[in-house]
Amino acid sequence: MANEKTVGISTTNQATLSLSIDGAKVEILFPRTDLEGYRKAVEAFRNFDAIKAKLEQNAEDETASDSIRGANALELISDMIEEFQGVVKFAIGEEEWDEHFRKIARLVSLDAWEALAVQIISAYTEYVRLATSTEGKL
Repeated sequence: MANEKTVGISTTNQATLSLSIDGAKVEILFPRTDLEGYRKAVEAFRNFDAIKAKLEQNAEDETASDSIRGANALELISDMIEEFQGVVKFAIGEEEWDEHFRKIARLVSLDAWEALAVQIISAYTEYVRLATSTEGKL
């Protein structure tokens, strides 16, 4: 079969998650071609928007006491953090999670988790943009 073409498949197409943990620079490689990672990130950001809307409703609920509104807000913020943690954990894998986040995860702020998840989804979307562009090759 002289006209047969070979399709090249790279399993090393990765992006770098860059962060600083207590001043120490850390870079973690993760695959940017992982379909399940895409889904996890999309789901987390959709849930983030829904949780933000619930937070706004909770703040405006004049029938609930301050302590109830506060407890509801804490629960919703915890849900947000768990969503973003899930994106990071899934993207980098168990081994990297254990090495870099297992001991400190509970100390990381919501905005830091969100920034990490944004960095991951940006790497995914950049890869997809390149893969589907008219430029042709990655």
